[in-house]
Amino acid sequence: RLPMARRMASVASVASVLRAARPKLHALVGGCARIPCKTLCSPALNRHGARQAPRQAPRETPGHTLRSHQDDAECGQGSQRSDKMKEDWRKRLNTMQLTFLGTSSGTTTLTRNQQSLALEMGSSLWLFDCGEGVSKRLKELRLSPLGIKKIFISHMHGDHVYGLPSLICYIAQAYDTHGASQPPFVQIYGPEGLRSWLRVTLRNSYVKLGRSRLQITELKDVTAMQSRRPPINVGNKLFNEDLGPDVQKDADGAWTVPLGDDAPPIAVRAVQMEHTVPTVGWVLTEAPRKGRLRIEELQPLLAGQNVPKSALGRLKAEGVPIVLDNGRVLKADDFVEPSTQRKLAIFSDTRDASLARPHAMGADLLIHEATNAFLSMDRENGLDRAEVYRQAYAHGHSTPEIAGAFARSIDAKNLVLTHFSARYPGDGKYPGMMSEIRRLARSTFLPGRRVVTARDFQQIRLLPNGTTEILEPEQVLANLPLSVEAAAHDDAFF
Repeated sequence: RLPMARRMASVASVASVLRAARPKLHALVGGCARIPCKTLCSPALNRHGARQAPRQAPRETPGHTLRSHQDDAECGQGSQRSDKMKEDWRKRLNTMQLTFLGTSSGTTTLTRNQQSLALEMGSSLWLFDCGEGVSKRLKELRLSPLGIKKIFISHMHGDHVYGLPSLICYIAQAYDTHGASQPPFVQIYGPEGLRSWLRVTLRNSYVKLGRSRLQITELKDVTAMQSRRPPINVGNKLFNEDLGPDVQKDADGAWTVPLGDDAPPIAVRAVQMEHTVPTVGWVLTEAPRKGRLRIEELQPLLAGQNVPKSALGRLKAEGVPIVLDNGRVLKADDFVEPSTQRKLAIFSDTRDASLARPHAMGADLLIHEATNAFLSMDRENGLDRAEVYRQAYAHGHSTPEIAGAFARSIDAKNLVLTHFSARYPGDGKYPGMMSEIRRLARSTFLPGRRVVTARDFQQIRLLPNGTTEILEPEQVLANLPLSVEAAAHDDAFF
């Protein structure tokens, strides 16, 4: 037995060695400080150089369960943002910009990629579905993959997910090449099966993600037209994966998506779609924001008055009136525009979105699939209108008339159609074809409301008051940076 003093010295010596070795271990495992000890202690060789027997791995690493947003809040784990963080986001969230990265259904065509939509909010980039070729679209648009914070997958059909594994690798490669203040952390949301599929795909591809992290959140009990197959649960948690939650359906039939404290002041609900496989749509609702202060009307009244700027802030934020030296009272109702609250609904594959109606009411912008349509060329080719629509319905898809009717039922301000059959080119070569599709949607929509047929590279800006601005693909591509620096930046990612 060693004396106590020598034992304490030995412990201190070991601790010193471990501290010295920590940077090397950190670099060896890709800088991940959150790897469990058992991961670091399972190399193929033991300290004598002999091969160790592999540990028996569990069959599946499920996520932890979130029963509802209310339960989460009661547990003290709900999203708690500081007032300063909210205000910072308000300043950056003036414009929500949507860019269509892919508008085709089923297969990539010469003019349309598979489904994907990018939403830019300040420096944050969210993607909705990741069809094949999404990484190439991001490069073409000079959108940095390091800005991607969240990815929302509507369902597990290939034209909505096959671009996801390569996108994750692209994000990791961009960080290794260019660096950033923090390693990428991407949160991915979707129905059951997404977690297992992504784990197996990345692991069996021998992917190395460096210091990048990802988290996969699954929505439980999403229904489908067909008999629901039980998800195939295989694969352990990835080396670079933070265990994500399993989200149960709320009492109102929708799922509250946990976004985290760093997200903008937007609530995201997943809503049930009626499709052949478990499918959800997404409804994004901005927290109410104070209306604009009409300073141009106030300035003449404040001339020569001893009114501090802080009084203007209180007038807008709290409705505190300003009393002038002459006794006149300036009230918020007279100088502050009404509060605004933008709502965006993104509905991918579905033949009936009626279960989402209560959650999407009053949407400023509804993006809805319209895979098939009965056009004049179909009539000339002897096709039957009823048969075209029966086939669309049987495959779980919508027509322009179905999309228009749903938009009418929720009083949507704008309707954007996407997810078009390969029969409908997206290069503007046949403008009459897309005009006819818009006309069909208008026939069931509200008079005077805008209908847009989406094209790849098209952008839609949703302004704070709920109005929209549209940039056609030609405008978007013409405004891209063409400098030497931009070209070098693009080449670095290949």
